[in-house]
Amino acid sequence: MEPSKSPNEIYELFDALYSKEISAEKHRQLQHQLKNDPQAREAYYDYLDILQGLGDLSQEEQDIISFGEVVGKIDEPINSISTPPETPSKKTSHAILKYVTIIAASGILALGIEWWALGRTPWNPPISKQVVVVPQQPPALVATLVRARDCQWAGELQPKFEGQRLLTRELSLEQGVAEFRFDSGVRLIIEGPTKLSIDSSNSATLKLGRVVLHGHELAEEFELSTPRANLYDIGTEYGASVNKNGDVEVHVFQGAVRIQQKEGESPANDRFIIEAGAAKQIGQASNTDIPVRPDSFKRETHDQARKKGFVKDELIAYESFNATGGLGSNKKPEWRNGGMGWNGNWRVGVDRNFPAQGSVLPKKSLEFPRFKNDARNGALKIGLNRSAWRSLQKPIRLDTDAIYYLSFYINKSKQLDASETQYGSISFRTLNWPEDGRKLLFGMTSSKYPSLIHNSESYHVSPSLRIHKNYFYVGKIVASKNTPDQMFLRVYSKEDSDYKQEPLVWTCVSKPTFDNSVFDQVLVYVGGKGEYLFDELRIGHTWNSVTNFEHPQPPLKKAAKNTRD
Repeated sequence: MEPSKSPNEIYELFDALYSKEISAEKHRQLQHQLKNDPQAREAYYDYLDILQGLGDLSQEEQDIISFGEVVGKIDEPINSISTPPETPSKKTSHAILKYVTIIAASGILALGIEWWALGRTPWNPPISKQVVVVPQQPPALVATLVRARDCQWAGELQPKFEGQRLLTRELSLEQGVAEFRFDSGVRLIIEGPTKLSIDSSNSATLKLGRVVLHGHELAEEFELSTPRANLYDIGTEYGASVNKNGDVEVHVFQGAVRIQQKEGESPANDRFIIEAGAAKQIGQASNTDIPVRPDSFKRETHDQARKKGFVKDELIAYESFNATGGLGSNKKPEWRNGGMGWNGNWRVGVDRNFPAQGSVLPKKSLEFPRFKNDARNGALKIGLNRSAWRSLQKPIRLDTDAIYYLSFYINKSKQLDASETQYGSISFRTLNWPEDGRKLLFGMTSSKYPSLIHNSESYHVSPSLRIHKNYFYVGKIVASKNTPDQMFLRVYSKEDSDYKQEPLVWTCVSKPTFDNSVFDQVLVYVGGKGEYLFDELRIGHTWNSVTNFEHPQPPLKKAAKNTRD
């Protein structure tokens, strides 16, 4: 392949063509460049525009050196290209003036070509190249792996842990039982060996194996596609299986299932409904009624029996805010060095090791009555723009595939005018705060709305919470190396009783966002003139680790000595 020419070489070819002094070889080179180099063609059009603007081209000359004429005769010898008829000489002075003008214009054009080649202009001098990052729209997360029992997955992009959020993807479960909860509310339990594709929050494809679908009363029809037919739930619990031949069995336990057979599959009866208590085999040539067999399917996944201390092992950090350290120098109960999973004590700033401001109420507990344990008595009282920082031994990492949970009790304990700033929160920060501004925050706004903040994106939800009432916050952080990260918050009051398993409906949910931050600091903060109480802070890897109120049991070891000056 003939190499591309520099802007100066291309310009010389243009001048040779215009002055009719171009050789056959250079004419061939020019033809090649114009035919194969888009930037050369653009420069040639600019060259013609300048000549036409100067009025130095007759119509006959324009036709001869037009782009179509020059490139179109690429296979013709140079002497076969027509030349314009001779014309009387122009006045010398006029010719010189036009020549000088053309040379000046040509110089400007050559300079322009150079600027174009170097990517700069006189008003835009050379600068170091900057990388412009265009925000990427995160792909949609559509389902959550709720439970996994003795699962072995095949393939690289398979779920890694309970609570993991999932994109649309192919799943291959070789053995075990797994439960997925789609964002539409539908639950799907699969039993290995099964090959399944998660297509959207309202659809999936069963290629091989066995599943049980639990519909949701508020969800749209869920479409389960199989080789023979599409199944649509109608307030349904049903089991479906696909064998190696692609034949399908549908067993309806509750509600009904609408069947839409695929083109070419038993066309004489392509639409029908299977009611509760009935079952049908859908084959390539015919459909057959069969006995319903509810016991042949894994209809639920049950919590695994956990050995003693298992929940405590899942904890990353714990703080009860009780006076485990006796009396401090001010003769008040010392609370800053208790708990587990921490480096150092609670301090006043991210880089200041002075003791954190705030006081502990040793006989106070925010725990709901049915969970209260006198050994955990003690609550932190903090307000008036006060903060308490503490370092985690194990950070919250968004640069890997992991899941984290957080729980604590919160009580807005002071009535103020609505115009006053009075918010409170617990958040994860970095040692670079406040320069980088990154945070994962769970709290209450000045207007008493539950609040969730991921870096600069904040989410609030109504109705507002009440003053002097204890609330139990449970947060979830889904971290992923290659997919978006996401935060969830559920707020419980003492009247709620569904805390034992992860909820279908959350109080606040963040948008999926790509983040690779590592948060190793915990901040308790109250802004403005507000005053809050905090109690029973837990950080762990599982829902049970932060909602099981039987663990941990005091007394607990004191935090590790602070190694930071």
